[in-house]
This record gives sequence, structure tokens and C-alpha cells, in this order.
Amino acid sequence: MRRILVSIAFAFLAASVMADVSVSKRYRSERNKEREVRKSTEFIILHTTEAAEKSSLRHVSERGLCHYCVTPSGAIYQIIDRHRVAFHAGCSMWNKKEEIDKYSIGIECVGYHDKPMGTVQLVAIRNLVKELKSMYGISDDCVIAHSHVAYGAPH
Repeated sequence: MRRILVSIAFAFLAASVMADVSVSKRYRSERNKEREVRKSTEFIILHTTEAAEKSSLRHVSERGLCHYCVTPSGAIYQIIDRHRVAFHAGCSMWNKKEEIDKYSIGIECVGYHDKPMGTVQLVAIRNLVKELKSMYGISDDCVIAHSHVAYGAPH
């Protein structure tokens, strides 16, 4: 996960033009209607899917496992509405807060923790994170890798 954060940091520095963030609802989860509205948004949690694109999108959509999923081609899909709780962090804690799902937006990055992501995907992640940080007033130190907040067995 450290490699992903370093890659995203590089993308922040390397990209010279801010592109508009285009989000598709093609894989929007049917689980939206059963999810509660999040009371506050304090963190952005970055994940890797550890699977190929097609199976990743199907899996996160069926289970409502994140708010956004970013593919290697730079496509951004909204899975769970950004103001609702998505079940992406599992058993988690950060800065004395437990159940990070209740305080965060989860972004799944299609790929593997031990393989580099391409520039197109990194720029899409950067643009999405930048927009969400601005929207919710989230600082850089509250953009966190899942491996930093997770503990114990998943639900």
C-alpha cells in the first residue's frame, strides 16, 4: 500500500493540468437504499482491489464495498452515494475513531498492491481525491491507505 501512496503522491506532482472529474453510475450498487447517511466525512481511505477490473467492479457493486472505483483506464465509477456509508474499511480505527466506514469515503483502485499503477489511473485518482478533499475540507494527512486503519478479521 505504501507503493500506491507514493505513486499517487507522484501523480499529484507530475500532472500539470487539472482535468474535470467525470463519474459514471454504471456500476451503482443496489445497496444504496439500505445504507445510512454518513454523519461526518473526515477521511478518504484508499484501497487496491487485488483483482482484475471486471471482477472488481462486479464485486464492489454487488456488495456496496466503496464509494468510488477507479480503473486502469482512468474511468471513475460511483458505487455507493458519497453521502452514505459504504462498507470498505472493515474492523478499523484511526485517531481514536473506530468503525472508519462511518467517517470516510472509500476509493477502490483496480490493481494490486505490489504492482505499479499507470499514469492515467493515478491522475484520475488524484483528481477524484482532490475534488473530495475540497468538498469535505479534508487535509492531506486524512487521506489514508486501508492498511493503516484496518485491524482484526474482516466482518
